[in-house]
Amino acid sequence: MIELGEEYLRPLHRHFINITYRDHRSGAVQDNGGTPPMYHFSAFVVQINDDWLAITAGHIFSHLKKAIAHGAVLKDWAIDDSTVNPDPHPNTNMKVVYNIAFDPDKDVFYFDDDVEGMDYAAFKLDYLAVQAMQKEGIRAIPENVWNKSDLQDFPYWLLVGTPEELIESPHGQPQVKRHATLHVSPRSGPAPGFAPTRYPRHYAEVDFGSTDHDGPFNLVGMSGGPIFGIKSPLEKIEDYRLIGIQSAQQWEHVKPTGNVIAFCAAQPFIKTLKETWLNRQAEADHP
Repeated sequence: MIELGEEYLRPLHRHFINITYRDHRSGAVQDNGGTPPMYHFSAFVVQINDDWLAITAGHIFSHLKKAIAHGAVLKDWAIDDSTVNPDPHPNTNMKVVYNIAFDPDKDVFYFDDDVEGMDYAAFKLDYLAVQAMQKEGIRAIPENVWNKSDLQDFPYWLLVGTPEELIESPHGQPQVKRHATLHVSPRSGPAPGFAPTRYPRHYAEVDFGSTDHDGPFNLVGMSGGPIFGIKSPLEKIEDYRLIGIQSAQQWEHVKPTGNVIAFCAAQPFIKTLKETWLNRQAEADHP
């Protein structure tokens, strides 16, 4: 069992972000003591040409659209800085958030139930958000990390995300989020309880002993988080690869059937995004 500390994991954590939003539906506000409740999901940032894109799981936006159809009023979209800057900023008790102009119904390119087994989503981050994130130390995953074919040379996998169990919401105070980085080992197939999909997903088992958080804990909230591959936990992280995007989990305390995640390979989706971006640019240059 190896626990990897924050300083060691910094090269990976600098790519990870939380997207937050609030539900302004009157009933939700009333149930939350007069304040719109805040929610979040895990994501990470990649660079395609000169653009920064947030990547996450497609099923998140399927759920959000269903919530909107049932009356949810989702506003105050933002990115917080807690993944790379865990301390409050000087002279405040608050972490910095970067508000983003965002419409989940229009701004997201995603797959989910319509292409069963492909659980992907992406949206472009605007210039001001990118500038703010760069100032705080967030970096986009460059193409020389997400587009290499030597993934077999990086066999030690690490899942990064923010599980709901590690979020504290003291009454009248800002939320405190703690992200978790967990060693996951590939499986040859799913554990019982995972429904088959038209396009097969990949599976891995979670090692809760690889984090300093008390575990096991529910992985809800980690959907959309990245899975990175490193060469060895005994070597400094100087080179790494992007392996996949967390999709779903089978939550039970009994191994080996429990504590298993399903994930989607990252590279095919991001390559498709790049092709889409290039086609759009060509159409703009030659209308």
